[in-house]
Amino acid sequence: MDKKFAQRFWAKVDRKANDECWLWKGAVQSSGYGTFWKDGKNRLVHRISYGLSRKCGPAKTKVVRHKCNTRLCVNPSHLLIGTHKDNFNDAVACGKSGAASPTINRDQVIMVRWLATLGWTRQALANACGVSKRCIAGVVRRETWKEVK
Repeated sequence: MDKKFAQRFWAKVDRKANDECWLWKGAVQSSGYGTFWKDGKNRLVHRISYGLSRKCGPAKTKVVRHKCNTRLCVNPSHLLIGTHKDNFNDAVACGKSGAASPTINRDQVIMVRWLATLGWTRQALANACGVSKRCIAGVVRRETWKEVK
């Protein structure tokens, strides 16, 4: 990415201290993620920031995750590379639904049981996993997924 592009990009960022979120001031999708015009289409700004700070972007099969859980943050020190599964698990861990799914997987079962011991309600867990409260109740009571410790 050329210097002119980088200058145009960073001009739309409210830079703060390195440990604070750097919020995007440009266009924002309805999903809450910032976008920036590049190569004839809108691109996600946190992916651009990651690429600019590391001199190469993430592979198309990878996602750029936010350590801070702030969708408009483009601070490179708050961004890390991961898989779609990592990103989903981040969403579950912070109480967001992530990609809605009618079923629950083994990793989610472990997380749900742990969060239930911390006092999370079944409704909150159901919302986080994109499943029904009844599904969560079966997991917590160990009526389903009995093989998972």
